[in-house]
Amino acid sequence: MKTLLTSIASGKREYILMIGKTQKSVAAKSLHYIKFHLTYNERIREVYGDWSKATAETWGAFEIILADGSIVACLGLNQPITGLNLLDRRPTLEIMDDVQDIHNTKTGESMRGHLRWLLGEAEPALDDDGKIINIATPKHELGLVIELKKAYGWFTPGSREGGGYDAIVDEEKKLSLWPEKVPYAELKEKEKSASSMNELRLYYSEYRCQLVGSEEQLFRPEYFRYYRGNLTYDSFGNQFLKITHLWRESDNKNFREDPGRFELSEPEMRPVATFTGCDPASSQREGASYATIVTIAVDAQLNMFVLPYFRKRVSPSALYEELQKRYIEYKPAWTTIEANGYQVSLAEQLRNSEAGMFMAGLRQKHITRDSKDTRHERMEPFFYQGRVFFAEGMEDLKSDLLLYPRGKRDTLDGLEFATTRIHGPSHVSTVKKMSLYKERMGTEDYSDSWLAVV
Repeated sequence: MKTLLTSIASGKREYILMIGKTQKSVAAKSLHYIKFHLTYNERIREVYGDWSKATAETWGAFEIILADGSIVACLGLNQPITGLNLLDRRPTLEIMDDVQDIHNTKTGESMRGHLRWLLGEAEPALDDDGKIINIATPKHELGLVIELKKAYGWFTPGSREGGGYDAIVDEEKKLSLWPEKVPYAELKEKEKSASSMNELRLYYSEYRCQLVGSEEQLFRPEYFRYYRGNLTYDSFGNQFLKITHLWRESDNKNFREDPGRFELSEPEMRPVATFTGCDPASSQREGASYATIVTIAVDAQLNMFVLPYFRKRVSPSALYEELQKRYIEYKPAWTTIEANGYQVSLAEQLRNSEAGMFMAGLRQKHITRDSKDTRHERMEPFFYQGRVFFAEGMEDLKSDLLLYPRGKRDTLDGLEFATTRIHGPSHVSTVKKMSLYKERMGTEDYSDSWLAVV
């Protein structure tokens, strides 16, 4: 309302686009509020004049155009917006008001779709000097509030460090952010009530603008580690992971702004062994599970670095080709596939291929006696101990973990299969011998490309 009144007073002719979960909801909430005050607020009439329906060019259910050409329109999340203009103008301000709730944040795919819509539709539709404001409480680690808070170029105002408005300003002084509306004592009563029903996370989301893990959240964001690097080989076929950057989940925004801060003083050539897990999908229809192939590089301390993975709905023959291609690329010491008809089919195809390819583990039937939940939960200590590292862009895997036990788990399944037979690299002792030899010889120019064995 303030922006609209400023527009009227300054003659800027703002084009304000109100965006809600649905067009109808934002019209009922925000546009109705604006219409009411333009019509009945005596103070506004006294200061700014009559801007009610009587003087407006348009006074519709989803948009109003005032006498000076100022526009307020409503739109729902995911509605087409690119190229939207009224009176040959683009939106100068887009206000997103509670576009996400507990219902449309149940899957990683839906939340990723919201972010893509924002970046691919809402942002490009703005006027050259336009702005976007997102008003919301955090619902999930993959939700817009958290993603934009971590993103480069987006600013999060607030009463606390890092952004966000906490309803409790000072615990010691028992001071709330808006004591006339919600006093401190009332907030503490709400906290007790939520705690008694084991829903404390909802209280912290709505009133403290914080995400706290629920009892069911097994894989927490603070467990996540990241790396930047690539798999390399020496002339004997030994595998090394060349690592250039290492950082944590809490460092993500700083990493995006300045990756150099997390760059190692010199690249680390870490001896590794690779292992592959494959979770075949049974259908290509829309909404079905994805087929996944996940390969990990494991070092001597059993730290696991997830290499670029495969995740698509494909035919059995296409999955076979992809598995073959990734075996050639990563040369895993062991390949584990979920025991079903696919495993027999894939093994037979590989045996009969022109290459006569042999994959260790593929012909051994992998029978899982434990439930999928039990197998996934056994992976939690790896994450808790900070022994699992993601590469950039592995949002599907991150989504599977943060949404567990809800949502899809295709990539998590592939990762779990990859961990079934892990061990450290056998060439670690060779690398140690090389380092000792270099130290004794005192030569600075000794080859560090791992091309020699002693």
